Amino acid sequence: MKRLAVALILAVAICAPVAAAPTAEVWLTTADETQKLAPQPALRAGSAATGDEAIAIDASKHFQCMHGFGAAMTDASAELFSKLPATKRRAIMAELFTGRAKPWPSSGYNT
Repeated sequence: MKRLAVALILAVAICAPVAAAPTAEVWLTTADETQKLAPQPALRAGSAATGDEAIAIDASKHFQCMHGFGAAMTDASAELFSKLPATKRRAIMAELFTGRAKPWPSSGYNT
């Protein structure tokens, strides 16, 4: 009976699928536009995350400038927006699209 149990355990262990490391699909767009969303080889994770990973930031290195983030207006937002007085609507549009009226130091859409 012990031999059968050991055989079954070995069979399950050998036949069980091994989880592959996750991969990330990569596309490249270059500044000179010689490549636009060109597929690149997939990157495979080196090892599983352990939870104590650290990110080192070198403030002396600069790469790409961030000009802002996208935004969307839902139908509910549009309805609320339409109920505001015209002066408030114009002020909000100025904050979002001109960068003139900055409600907080980090804003600067389309500046």
